[in-house]
This record gives sequence, structure tokens and C-alpha cells, in this order.
Amino acid sequence: MNLFPHAGPLRKHLGLPVAAQADFEQYRGGHTNKKWVQVGPEWCCPSCRRTKFQQLTWTVRRIDGRVIPNSHGWLAPIVEHHDHGADEGQRSPRFAPTFICFDCNIAEGRAKKMLKLPKDFSFSPVELSMFIVGYPHRRITEDLESAQAIAESILRFRLW
Repeated sequence: MNLFPHAGPLRKHLGLPVAAQADFEQYRGGHTNKKWVQVGPEWCCPSCRRTKFQQLTWTVRRIDGRVIPNSHGWLAPIVEHHDHGADEGQRSPRFAPTFICFDCNIAEGRAKKMLKLPKDFSFSPVELSMFIVGYPHRRITEDLESAQAIAESILRFRLW
């Protein structure tokens, strides 16, 4: 069931520019600038292990979800990841809210959707690190077979 058989970033990402140190120094966190500052200069994503500099990726710009033609820029959003199963207060969270990179957050949602997991299921940052590989200045890849095994063990042993 390995739906992501490639051993590296997607081909479409290979031709993109790579950030220079000057690009990184000028970047202020984009639309997640408060989180960018809050995590500090030495932070790295606990799931893909990429540093803030390595997360900086050349990306098409969007406004309200719509692509702006011929408009690109550097982007490295940081999001707060939490256990969605504890949102309604019916159970204790399996992990504390943690900052992760946007790519890992998107990968978690994509894996949950492809594996048809419950909407309130969440992988912890440590669990994400077991099936996600990050590439400097590129995106990430997921190993869905590993994600499925992790999810099954959590659901089977009622750790969720």
C-alpha cells in the first residue's frame, strides 16, 4: 500500500530555488510570524527534524486560498499541533500541544484521509517522525505503510 514509493522529494520540487542564508535572515515568518519568533532561532520541527532554515521553501503565493499567477516567495509556516480527540473534553489528550512545521501538519491530514482514520484521530509529533522524512528546502514524504501500522497499534490498544 505504499502510495508514496519515491525515496525523496517530488520531482516538481527538485527544480525550485534553494534558500540562501540571506533569504533566511530576511524571512520573518510569513503569516505565522508570532510563532516563528516564539519558537526561537534554534528550533527544528520535532516530526521531520528540519531546522527553520531547512523548512524555508520557494512557494507559489496565495490569497484566500487562490493562487496568484507568477507570484512566488519563501515560506516556512509553523503551526500548533494538538490531539483533536481531546477537543470535546471526552478524553485526555495523548500528547501536549506542540509546534510543528506546516508540511508535517499537512502530511498528517493527508495520511489520515488516505488511511480513512477517524476525524478526531491525531498522530503525535513523535509518531509523525516515524513515517515522515523531511528534505531541506523541499517538502516531505510520508510512508503510509508505517503510518497505518502506527495508527492500527494506537487504535487496537485503545491508546486513543
